Amino acid sequence: MTTGYPLAYAGGSNGPAPGSGDSKLNVEYHRMHRAVAAVLAGLALAILCGLFFAWLGEEVLDGETLHFDNRILALVHGDSRPALTQGLLLVTWIGSTAPVIALTLVALAVFWLRNRRRDAVVLAITIVGASVLMYFLKIGFHRVRPPPYFGLAPLQSFSFPSGHSLVAFCFYGVLAHLVNSRIQQFAVRAGIWALAVLMVLLIGFSRIYLGFHYPTDVLAGYAAGIVWVFAIVLAEPLIGRHKNNSIKERYVENR
Repeated sequence: MTTGYPLAYAGGSNGPAPGSGDSKLNVEYHRMHRAVAAVLAGLALAILCGLFFAWLGEEVLDGETLHFDNRILALVHGDSRPALTQGLLLVTWIGSTAPVIALTLVALAVFWLRNRRRDAVVLAITIVGASVLMYFLKIGFHRVRPPPYFGLAPLQSFSFPSGHSLVAFCFYGVLAHLVNSRIQQFAVRAGIWALAVLMVLLIGFSRIYLGFHYPTDVLAGYAAGIVWVFAIVLAEPLIGRHKNNSIKERYVENR
């Protein structure tokens, strides 16, 4: 005796069960909803950081931040210790140009060898763009650096914004994003983000502690970094799309 239903709706192998299409549509809808919400939240944060950077830059040019900067510097240097100084000298060296270039090249090589060339391109664009942005912002504001502490040699480049903070935010932020894109375990993802945040904060603090930057320089570096990272994440789906489409088209033509 038949049930009156086609085999496709009776759990057979000839078709999906009832409601399976709706279930997939619901999953896709919620996934798209989360993606849109994340983009809007990132956009709001980027706009706020851009406005904060513009306001802070104007305050710096008017000399309105010196009182705040000097109070923070005095507070930080009031508890300086030799061991802490040596540790932060190492941290600030890690955030310098040569180590950042070396770490970037290593990450690019790993991505390339693991056939993640699109991720390599994204990271390369991030670092090059952050460096160019830092250069023009420093030239635009031409703020003189504070005198360094602990007998360190003064730096000749401009102070605002902190290049170490800007590039560190971009490098570790985008690198953590790219690495976590292939990781499912929440604990591992959280650990990678925690390490990235720790490195960004330590590098920024080291610049203040050693006297290479005013605190507002570091804050401005973070704000500019957030804006640039958001731009990268927003443009990421477009990077490499033309090349991938061309490969697919050639594959279809040769079939």
